[in-house]
Amino acid sequence: MKIIISRKGFDSISGGVPSPIFPDGKILSLPIPDKNSKITYKKILWENNNIGQIVEELTKEKKKAYYFAHLDPDINKNSLPREDNWQPIFGQLGASQKHLENQNITIGDLFLFFGLFRSIITENGKWEMEI
Repeated sequence: MKIIISRKGFDSISGGVPSPIFPDGKILSLPIPDKNSKITYKKILWENNNIGQIVEELTKEKKKAYYFAHLDPDINKNSLPREDNWQPIFGQLGASQKHLENQNITIGDLFLFFGLFRSIITENGKWEMEI
C-alpha cells in the first residue's frame, strides 16, 4: 500500500488565505478557484450557508462569490443539489493524474488530505482571520 499526501483547499497561493476554523471548532476546506469550473462559490452550501459570502469576507473581496471553484474532493452530499444516485468523488486531471499513473497508484492505496487552516472571528458582522 502506498500513502499519497494531497494538499487541498485555500492557502497563500490558491485562494490567498487559509481555510477557516470557526469559533465552534468546525472547519471548512474552501475549494480553490478554478476558471474552468461550472460551480460558483455562491452555489456551494456548508451548514446551510453559501460559502460565497465566507470567501468574499475572508479574502476582503479579492475572491468574489460569483468566482468559479474547484470542488475536489466532492464529498459533502449537501453542498450542491444532487441526484438520488450521487456518490462522493475524488479525481485528478492532466499532469496530476499522469503523476499518479507513473507512481502506479491503484485501488487500496491511501490518500491523506491536508490543508492550511486558521481560526476566524466575527468583526462588525463579518468573518475575519483571527490575529
